[in-house]
Amino acid sequence: MRLFEFLLLVALLPFILIFLIQADNQTFWLILFSIATAVLFCIHLIVEGYRWQMLLAYILIPILLLFSFVSLAFGSFDTPSWARILGIGLGMLFFVIAITLPTIFPIFKLPKPTGPFAVGSTIFMVSNNMPGEYLADVYDVVVHAWYPAKSVTGKRAPYFATAPFPWGWLRHVRTHAVLDAPFANNEPFPVLIFCHGGGFVAIQNTVLMQELASHGYVVFSCSHLYDSAVTVYPNGRFNNRSIFQAWKEMQPVLADNNHAFKTASGLLYKNGGQNKSLNEKRAIMRQVFAENKIALDVINRRVRDITAVINHLTNINKNTSASPFSGRLDMNRLGILGHSNGGAVAVNVAMHDVRVQAVINMDGYLFGDVFDGGLKRPFLTLNKAGDQGRDDVIYEQAENSAYSVTIQGASHFNFMDIYLWMPLLNSKFLGPIDPQRAQEIINHFTRAFFDKHLRDMEFSLLDNPSNEYPEVLFQSRNT
Repeated sequence: MRLFEFLLLVALLPFILIFLIQADNQTFWLILFSIATAVLFCIHLIVEGYRWQMLLAYILIPILLLFSFVSLAFGSFDTPSWARILGIGLGMLFFVIAITLPTIFPIFKLPKPTGPFAVGSTIFMVSNNMPGEYLADVYDVVVHAWYPAKSVTGKRAPYFATAPFPWGWLRHVRTHAVLDAPFANNEPFPVLIFCHGGGFVAIQNTVLMQELASHGYVVFSCSHLYDSAVTVYPNGRFNNRSIFQAWKEMQPVLADNNHAFKTASGLLYKNGGQNKSLNEKRAIMRQVFAENKIALDVINRRVRDITAVINHLTNINKNTSASPFSGRLDMNRLGILGHSNGGAVAVNVAMHDVRVQAVINMDGYLFGDVFDGGLKRPFLTLNKAGDQGRDDVIYEQAENSAYSVTIQGASHFNFMDIYLWMPLLNSKFLGPIDPQRAQEIINHFTRAFFDKHLRDMEFSLLDNPSNEYPEVLFQSRNT
């Protein structure tokens, strides 16, 4: 909770209770708390800015000021005790909710990146003119970028600028990246592309993005229109039209696919499914994921987004353009990673785009023809316990180095920044592992993997199970 938010809420409690006081000095206290509350309210709005979590406080303040003005101007009224008690009770209820909401949704601080570089950040757009079968419009892909920067002072980038409700409070969170900071004076840096989860947002893994940038990577995260909870454009315009709103007419097909998904998932993960042969697993995975036409169109559409972005980065890197990325990207050292559906996208891109040199799937199911042949690029899968079997087909068919990292005690949401968004609700969404510990594991294995396969640096972390991380189940195979 921010300073003036806290002081404002502290001032509201005695302001409510003062209406119960029947004393000669009540007028003094009414004047004092009316002035204090009004001043703190104005300072809060001007200095810190409003957010929807404070809405009940914003409603309560003018009501209290009105009651105070009436009482001071016309004197106290002979109010029945039941009405006074009811009014105070409602005021206290509003006050409790006014405190609860900003506590549940705090203005949090991000962990500081550990690398030697400062971090810069910017946003730009890339046109995707390769529409899919079900969604055939041409549109712009919004790309968020983090990169190694010079150590300069400047405005720190907001976590999620100009986002609409309910994301709006995240604009008040400041990252460790400086907006449009100049690049660090070094040789071109390796490039990473991040794919967010289905229905999530491009900034969902900002902690990891900043960490990688501080260690010398240029990281780009694409906001996939219709498959993102909200896409916010650089000019402040936004689109939060769900992909399922766009496909209302396809609900019966979705229902059939969902039934097949649950049926085959049970075959794969329950009743000894983990002991099935590779061919049996491949058949199940194809039944669920390779033949789901709607999911395939979503994945393929996102693959085209990524392809358009890679093409754009390749072009601006070659040209002496005004782009800050011109000449600063080592496109021969290109990696890709993704969470959930984004992990499926990352693997699909790596299967078909020879420019990608390494890929990470973060707790994501796989779709399409990825089960038909071996992945020719180094592959790391990061999973929660119980799901590690779903990448067996890819892992066992890999034609390059492959690693499986299972974080015991993690949930699907431990692989993103949500532990910072609503810390009091972490027990509802996250696994029992300490979320900061999970973040540390994700950071270390991600960086070790890309450092090894994009920078030819050796890490014992990827050789054998590590005593440093006893909660990790580690497997590797090198071809």
